[in-house]
Amino acid sequence: LIYAIDPYVFVWKIRENVWAMLAPCTHRVEDNWIYLIDGPEKALFIDNGYGIGDLRGLGELLTGKKCITAPTHFHGDHAGGSGQFDEVYCHKFCADILRTRMTKEAWEQFNRVNIEGQPRPYYLEKDIVPLEFDPVGLENHAIINLGEDYDIELIHVGGHAPGEACYLDKKGRILYSGDAYFE
Repeated sequence: LIYAIDPYVFVWKIRENVWAMLAPCTHRVEDNWIYLIDGPEKALFIDNGYGIGDLRGLGELLTGKKCITAPTHFHGDHAGGSGQFDEVYCHKFCADILRTRMTKEAWEQFNRVNIEGQPRPYYLEKDIVPLEFDPVGLENHAIINLGEDYDIELIHVGGHAPGEACYLDKKGRILYSGDAYFE
């Protein structure tokens, strides 16, 4: 489904409390998957896309709860929308890099704005989210609590990017990774 509040993602409900969202790419790289976990008191986005559209508003519409986010790593297709959230959690190595990459220039470079050969962007300028946010850097195996006993564990895996993390939903029995994770 596509919702009017954020027409830049396709939404599927895959479990009673989990949505998968496909964010089409702003250029010729790859599309990105985003997940929303609805906990007892708040909801968590694992990754938050390219920084286009009202993803937080969409999450609040779907869950009726405050939404927070946890990017798996600092790349613009996973953390570009962080500025629309009051709470942004990631591994401590990722947080340090995000603090230096929260610039208009970095966003435009990642989204290939004004680069020759770039197809016309599919988004409206008014739908670009703010870039200002202060990520909270967490240690390996830190817990993000969504209320009551619903915990999501950060697991630092590194490799693809400094601070790359997976998030383990023990209750839901799902391990969320950002980009494809190989042995």
